[in-house]
Amino acid sequence: MVGAYSDANGEVVRANLKSIVSAIRSGGVTVECHPSTDASCSDGEYAWVYGHRPYEVHVCASFFNLPPLAALRPGERRSDNGTREGTMVHEISHFMRVANTEDHCYSRSECSDMAREDAMRAIDNADSYQYFTEDVTYYARQPVGNKPPRAAQP
Repeated sequence: MVGAYSDANGEVVRANLKSIVSAIRSGGVTVECHPSTDASCSDGEYAWVYGHRPYEVHVCASFFNLPPLAALRPGERRSDNGTREGTMVHEISHFMRVANTEDHCYSRSECSDMAREDAMRAIDNADSYQYFTEDVTYYARQPVGNKPPRAAQP
């Protein structure tokens, strides 16, 4: 089975996720907003980067139509393309010095199918990191069984 877990693939994913976190924590990420009339924002495009120019992220007006992470509800149609925060993870993963990912698929359903069929493409796919981080964050906020939620930290 191509999509099966392996220790080697797990290490690549872990290293890429650590690189994404390091880039975010570096304080060097800049964001440039482009108006909807800007020719560099094609229809349905939320954001883009030049992989060789870290950590410069360009966002389109449609980026602000994405839901924030706090509004994520897995299974809802509007969640299929992710969130604003997830989009930033997606874009940061593209930088050559981070994870040098590509865009092999763009929706949760397409990416889920791809992950089952071709693990190497999924590891190289920016949306894989976006959806993973969104889901981990979302499910971390959910109560577990009869266990009460964690107390807020002071």
